[in-house]
Amino acid sequence: SFAGVINNRDSICVGDTTIIIGAVTNTDTAGVDPTNSNFQMGGTFAGLTWLPDGSGVNYTTSVTINGFQPAQTITAASDIQQLNITMEHSYLGDLEMHLTCPNGTQGTIFNSYGPGGMIPGGFNGGGTYLGDATDATLGIPGIGWEYKWSTVNATWGNFPTEFAGGNTIMSSIAPAGPSMNPNGIYLPETSFASFIGCPINGNWTITVRDNLGIDDGYIFEWGILFDPSINPNNETYAPTMISAQWQSAATILPGSPTDTFIVVTSSNPGTYGYTFQVTDNYGCTYDTTVYVYFLATPVAPVDTTVCNGQYQFIGTTSYAGGVWTYTGPGTATFSPNNAVENPMVTVDSNGIYTFTFTDNQCLMDTFFNVTFAPDPTVQLDTIVCDNEYQVIGTTSFNGGVWTYTGPGTATFSPSNTVENPSVGVTPQGNYIFTFTDNQCNQVNSFQVDFVPVPTIPQEDTVCTGEYQIFGTTSYNGGSWTYSGPGTATFTPSNTIENPFVTVDKNGLYTFTFTDTQCAKDTSVDIYFADSIFINLGNVEFCIGDEAILDVTSWVPEASYAWSTGNNYSTQLVTDSGTYYVVVSGLCNSSSDSSLVTTIICNIIAPNVITPNGDGSNDYLVFDGLEHYPESSLLIFNRWGNKIYESNDYQNNWGPKDISDGTYFYILTPGGHLDVDIIKHTVTVLK
Repeated sequence: SFAGVINNRDSICVGDTTIIIGAVTNTDTAGVDPTNSNFQMGGTFAGLTWLPDGSGVNYTTSVTINGFQPAQTITAASDIQQLNITMEHSYLGDLEMHLTCPNGTQGTIFNSYGPGGMIPGGFNGGGTYLGDATDATLGIPGIGWEYKWSTVNATWGNFPTEFAGGNTIMSSIAPAGPSMNPNGIYLPETSFASFIGCPINGNWTITVRDNLGIDDGYIFEWGILFDPSINPNNETYAPTMISAQWQSAATILPGSPTDTFIVVTSSNPGTYGYTFQVTDNYGCTYDTTVYVYFLATPVAPVDTTVCNGQYQFIGTTSYAGGVWTYTGPGTATFSPNNAVENPMVTVDSNGIYTFTFTDNQCLMDTFFNVTFAPDPTVQLDTIVCDNEYQVIGTTSFNGGVWTYTGPGTATFSPSNTVENPSVGVTPQGNYIFTFTDNQCNQVNSFQVDFVPVPTIPQEDTVCTGEYQIFGTTSYNGGSWTYSGPGTATFTPSNTIENPFVTVDKNGLYTFTFTDTQCAKDTSVDIYFADSIFINLGNVEFCIGDEAILDVTSWVPEASYAWSTGNNYSTQLVTDSGTYYVVVSGLCNSSSDSSLVTTIICNIIAPNVITPNGDGSNDYLVFDGLEHYPESSLLIFNRWGNKIYESNDYQNNWGPKDISDGTYFYILTPGGHLDVDIIKHTVTVLK
């Protein structure tokens, strides 16, 4: 018992000292006294009990208890002080365990097998370990941990409760896993009160069942301990103290400790512990720790700046109160008085005041400064031709924060907590910037007109040479200029925001508005587009030849859609038929079609004619000549003399005034079809 250890003062000022007294001799009036104790009765079985893998068979091990009265029974749950079992197992989820007293009464220690085996129900402990189990190899023991159960001395709940709460620690044998924590005393699932009426003498048995084919385990040792007070042969003993010492500590003054007292001090506030240790004649050591609280210097507010000549003290703390004094350029008045820790103070002149608090307990001083300052100042209103502005002229004693109102978003750089930031806005317009002082929450404002770029219409396309500009806005008016392929005229003039424009030549024009306030330019493109016109004629060509239908427009934005699916301006044709095309522009579309005719282009030249007037073969007839208008024909006799010429031969040469014989001719086909000149002979027979 350390009840006799004396601490003169457990709370002292920083830098002060106190004495702590301890002793172990019978003549000392203070210190440590030995107390009586007794021997515990019980039984222990030591030796491996293997729990094979998933056999479903019950495994039992027993200890025999004797030494109590022959008819002595359990009368209370506290008679069984503790059940201790040293074991390992790598899968808690298939285990059940109960304790059986000598008359066969059973009580559940834990039941983790959910489906129920020898005990109904179960909390499904899964892959949690017991002890430092070997999970990889069957038949080889791991390292057993001692688990303890008690109804009256439990420090934790039962296994189901602690498992659900995650009360596990990691095992160390690979593969490691979480194992139920052995560093406490669990409640059994069935209270030891269930054994009331059981005889104490006899065999006490634990029964374990491994239900699943997962892994095995071992019980190394187990024991049951009974309350010594129910032992008919209970014996007591009292040790004697043979040595004592104070554990060293930095705050123990030199020259101490002795076996009786130490003197302690500290220059730092806080609670410090001092440990007194004794050793008895059995070699057992015991100790106690005595704590001393060293009072800190009183705490005052931090330096600050305020406005309006008034400040409410906050945050002053001390052990037993104190008194405020001050120095400064004027008179300070404390309300309700200067003897409260956090008074309200009012000064009659701005400036820096030093307030000092002297505490009543240790006469320690602490102080802080208050600057009583005027309201912040800001600049005058202004107009800028940009979306950025550098704030100037802001002053305050302790900084502040900028806020704003306006048509969009304002961004402060580097932040809104510097006195003179750079400000960027989106969009431009009229913004009001307000500076709020940190100390007193005083505000001051100014406004900036960020002149925006003039607003003008979007790009547009018109199909006439006229355009009404609309939607132009500016801060203070402006003037229009232009560039384009022709001349543009503004009505009534180019100095109004939304004039009427006419051009003398179609094309792309760029109109630029320059505002008067900031000379900022804003431009828009207006395209005065042409209309589309096409004329697609019919086409005739020889079978086997090809032709190109061309509707290429002078309008650059024209698009083409042929009935063939072609999207180009030209269409290659090789077959007869009707071909349709639609040409589209920005202002209109035009369509047309072409009838394509293919013809047989061979000219059949005869080699005999009989101009005898019988109506058969009387003329030199060329089949197919009708496709070659204005064809020319020359005919020569055998001596090379020209006897006939026609520049538009009509298959009508049938001479009756020439003699029979062979004649030579040259036929040059006319028209647009491409056919070779025919040079041949013809025989005339009458």
